[in-house]
Amino acid sequence: MTRVTVFGANGATGREIVQACVRAGHEVVAAVRRPETMAGVDGVTLRRFDLSDHALLVEAMRGSDVVVSCLGHGSLSASKKFTDLYSSSTRAYLQAMAAATVRRIITLSSGGTVEDAAAPWFYTRLLRRYLLNTYVDMARMETMLECSDTEWTAVRLTYLKKGPSKPFLVREGRLGGGSFQIHYVDAGKFVADEITERRWVRKFPVLGYP
Repeated sequence: MTRVTVFGANGATGREIVQACVRAGHEVVAAVRRPETMAGVDGVTLRRFDLSDHALLVEAMRGSDVVVSCLGHGSLSASKKFTDLYSSSTRAYLQAMAAATVRRIITLSSGGTVEDAAAPWFYTRLLRRYLLNTYVDMARMETMLECSDTEWTAVRLTYLKKGPSKPFLVREGRLGGGSFQIHYVDAGKFVADEITERRWVRKFPVLGYP
């Protein structure tokens, strides 16, 4: 059984990842700032964490085989402002992983970290410009992972939305066509499967529908 620590487990994507991991038979540690937000979620171990508290991060990771980061701003308006959330959290993770002797990390990034001529016009001309500060910090995060000696995967998500599970594309680096959307449930499924399959170690999978 694989033990997985999921940071930001109480967000929309984090909850889907937790549920997908439980269904896949993984042992899940849900690391959140406020454990009460995970009340009623069965089959997981709760841990409180604070990015500024190295000891709490190490404790949440200790004994795990994989770390998954689902941290995000939580709103579109917050995402347009300057941020170092992604790069600073990754720096803290990498330091704690070294102390906890964890080698594998999967982080959520975005297709917006690279220009994609195949993306729809509203994304390239509007949304990407609106969220550029977030994408710049995500790019810093990706560079930090590339320079680390960990077994990392940076999942470049497209536009996240609610909806049922359905077949989706996974391509490296850029989507190269498609709807440029992914449902939360399928993002969760991809991460849970990747923990076992390890097809995208040290790569940038991009998720989206045909």
